[in-house]
Amino acid sequence: MKNKRVLSVNILLGIIAMILLALCVNSILKPIVFNKKRQDRENAVKSSLIVIRKAQEAYLSANGNYSNSLDTLVSHKLLNPSDIYIPYSEGIPFELETDSIILRNGNTYPLMQCGARYDEYLYGMDEKQIEQLIVKATIYGRYPGLKIGDINTPNNNAGNWE
Repeated sequence: MKNKRVLSVNILLGIIAMILLALCVNSILKPIVFNKKRQDRENAVKSSLIVIRKAQEAYLSANGNYSNSLDTLVSHKLLNPSDIYIPYSEGIPFELETDSIILRNGNTYPLMQCGARYDEYLYGMDEKQIEQLIVKATIYGRYPGLKIGDINTPNNNAGNWE
């Protein structure tokens, strides 16, 4: 009877040890898997933003200002219809803003910003990790995602990852 009890306790301890091991491995792998998927998605978003930047620059050359609509860039055949949507977002279009500032010399300088927020292109992934990215960006006064251009400051339409 005592041997059966010892054997049962040992089996139970073995099961508990396996569960704890699985939890430890999962806690280590979860951020690694998240970051790999994040990198893949960010590469797709960056590629799309570069296409949009080229289209906006072509539109600027032809019209003297940036288009305030991605649909306009599609109608001018500078973008494909699919280019206006954020990869992995289930059909959310990129955010586009345009404005202009008057420089010290009196010339008007057009500005453009186009971006995708973390919660849009990381949709369906770990919400806590996405929220941490958003909070960190907000604390440091950064755009919470990927973008090209800047609506407040001329930056030659650089991406915030460049």
